[in-house]
Amino acid sequence: MSAISLTATWPQVWERTHAELRREGYRRNTRRLYRHCLRRFARHVRVEPEQVRERHLQDYLFSQARRGSTASWISANITVLRKVFDKLGGRTFTRHLTTPRRPWPVPSVITVEMIRQILAAAPTLRDQLLLGLLYGCGLRVGELCGLRWSHVTVTPASPTSRAFGVLRLSPTRELPIPADLLPVLTEGLARCPATDYIFPGACPGKPISDRMAALILQAAVKTSGVEAAVDGMVMRHSYAVHSLEAGMTVRDLQHRLGHKQVKTTMIYLRVLHPRVTSPVDNLPVPEAVSPATPTPPIPAQPAPTVPAPLFPMPLTTDRLVLPFTAEPAGLTDTAKAFHACLQTRVVGGFLALKRAFRSTA
Repeated sequence: MSAISLTATWPQVWERTHAELRREGYRRNTRRLYRHCLRRFARHVRVEPEQVRERHLQDYLFSQARRGSTASWISANITVLRKVFDKLGGRTFTRHLTTPRRPWPVPSVITVEMIRQILAAAPTLRDQLLLGLLYGCGLRVGELCGLRWSHVTVTPASPTSRAFGVLRLSPTRELPIPADLLPVLTEGLARCPATDYIFPGACPGKPISDRMAALILQAAVKTSGVEAAVDGMVMRHSYAVHSLEAGMTVRDLQHRLGHKQVKTTMIYLRVLHPRVTSPVDNLPVPEAVSPATPTPPIPAQPAPTVPAPLFPMPLTTDRLVLPFTAEPAGLTDTAKAFHACLQTRVVGGFLALKRAFRSTA
């Protein structure tokens, strides 16, 4: 039995598709893409959903190709149409369609020194924590913005072990937290409700937006003087390549990045410099030992290496204000109300100028 009925109107089909996408855990940006593609398809065919046939899908895709659309955009449209008509609608319209694939480019990566410069250039403790989690855990920007305090687990230090922190993004995906960030996260766990977002947005109950996180990263990159083009994906790519260089296996990296297929993770192997050596070269050279020569003592095991810190100076929680808010700290109630009114008027004036510019353009 199909999940949606194609005998309904286009708005009804979208409402049921949207409900199914939310039930399956699709992100908001993905749902927006589905709505955009489905709306363009409906405007092109100009028939009701129950009248759509396989030739309508082919004609729509050919029109997109004639317009010079990229392979990624055509692939997205095929994915949306296959989801709506075949998987949810019970049809077989896309059984003969082949999704175009474009070659994967080599990921852009920056050095560890550049990473440290960017993290050190973050002006506030919130920005340092945000960028530290972005690189130190290899998170996507969307995953970073959606973090709650309930995702964080910190084990305090003991006489025999150091403090250890874990991010639990799902029942099967756990990420170790860099030691530099543990003091701030430990303080946050003690002072903030578990259901609150670590980085709340301007609207109550909402997290910080992906755009705001990108602006925080851009400001830190500009202040640090790093001339490379850096965004959230470059930080994630750098984390992956640096982890492989440190000896992490591809399987472990796949688990940490949350990739469903290992071939997605193996693209980072193209960035590593190959080491053309034979396994025989790494074998120990036997030495001739005479019977009178005493057996050499067993060398002591080296001490476990401590990961290099991300920040040049340890993060301090002396002036930590929680929860992280967009308004300045230390304001009275009257000053907070004035700041909110001023922010509203500035944003409103900017939007009015933007609309006036669009109307005259």
